[in-house]
Amino acid sequence: MKIARGCWLFASAFLLFPISSLSQQAPALAARPGSVSKSGAPAISIPVTLRDRKGKLITSYAASDLTLSDNGRPQGIESFAHVADQPLRIGLLIDTSHGQQDALDSERAACGRFIDQMLMQPNTKVFLLHFDHQVELLEDFTTSKEKLHTELSEMTTSAPGVEPVSQVGSVGKVSAHGGSDLYDAVYLGSKELMGPEPGRKVMVIFSDGYDHMSKEGLSEAIDAAERANVSVFTVYVKSEDQPKPSSGFPGQNRRGGMGYPGGGYPGGGYPGGGFPGGGYPGGGNPGQTGGSNRPAEIHGDGKKMLEEIATRSGGRYFEDVRKGDYDTAFREIEDELKAQFMLTYVPNDGSDDSFSDGFHKISLRAKDKTLFVITREGYFAAGAGAAGKTAGK
Repeated sequence: MKIARGCWLFASAFLLFPISSLSQQAPALAARPGSVSKSGAPAISIPVTLRDRKGKLITSYAASDLTLSDNGRPQGIESFAHVADQPLRIGLLIDTSHGQQDALDSERAACGRFIDQMLMQPNTKVFLLHFDHQVELLEDFTTSKEKLHTELSEMTTSAPGVEPVSQVGSVGKVSAHGGSDLYDAVYLGSKELMGPEPGRKVMVIFSDGYDHMSKEGLSEAIDAAERANVSVFTVYVKSEDQPKPSSGFPGQNRRGGMGYPGGGYPGGGYPGGGFPGGGYPGGGNPGQTGGSNRPAEIHGDGKKMLEEIATRSGGRYFEDVRKGDYDTAFREIEDELKAQFMLTYVPNDGSDDSFSDGFHKISLRAKDKTLFVITREGYFAAGAGAAGKTAGK
């Protein structure tokens, strides 16, 4: 087995190769030197995307036309601008479980073209990993198109058969082909690779969304992405070995999320169809983010898993991509990155933690109620631990 520099393998129930010292926790969000509150709180920077009702990207908007709160407390916005000059880090995560074999050639080709396009930009690096019943880093962060193309060309799907079982809490399932280590891939890609990196960070995942074998749960995976300040874009790829929905899933959402009920934007809008279902973030009005502090009602639905990962991390979920036309999703992602704003603020001294694990819930709204504001659900205070009592109590 070829192990690239800094490479690791993570099996569903045990570690095959030791994680490097990169596992040391990095600050949750970027702090701007010299910009702190009286309590010494660092500046918080979050990526923001604006769209109108038809999904058109808004590329010019004033900070004065936004309202921001942190744990329910109003905040002042220090800056709101495009930041194309920041370093860009991209991770490609490919599901190579047996049921994904028919899509792999198209995914390889589209990923290759996306790599070529993105690496033309200065200060951009890409890593590549695949996951099935284990997670394997094929190529660490690099600017080398050749290395990435070589690993893409050699990537194959796993052999058919019953894959290993994983115990997560009280959930333990055996999956024939359909399950994979999706949550472990998100967790490790965020914590081990993205965490120590500077600048804007994006992960793109191709998967059917089913995971019955990961050591980490869904919430742990999303928490890791939020701690590393990663926006996750997910592309649903139907499996040829589609498992039956189960009665639950590991790591159920503890805080609620920014879900888009009814299949609304962005959970099904692009490409192929506007705002089906009419859903708004958190079930509220256009131009707001945030939801209720209750568990999301998701029951073994791979599409809902991928949508949850994307919306809570401030990324985007693609469902209606025509098979073999993954370039469409990549073009949308590239356009979104070009139109993305970076919002920076210093939490006021009254913005104490409402969650025992140090999580801060962000609500960002446009005064123009016809606009959708897309950003992550919140952030972890720098140095906050992962453990704590149930959110909202």
